[in-house]
Amino acid sequence: MPFSYASDVQPPQPPRRPTRLVAHGDVRIDDYYWMRDRTSQEVLDHLAAENAYAA
Repeated sequence: MPFSYASDVQPPQPPRRPTRLVAHGDVRIDDYYWMRDRTSQEVLDHLAAENAYAA
């Protein structure tokens, strides 16, 4: 692949969905917590897009 084409290809970017998590009194925000749902079609589609990008 010529170098000029390589710069046009962008990896898939998942949307950020901030989730507030509390553990032992500490609070943190995880923007990608929603991606833990292994049954979500949106998550599966995103993983397929990442795999296609990396292939």
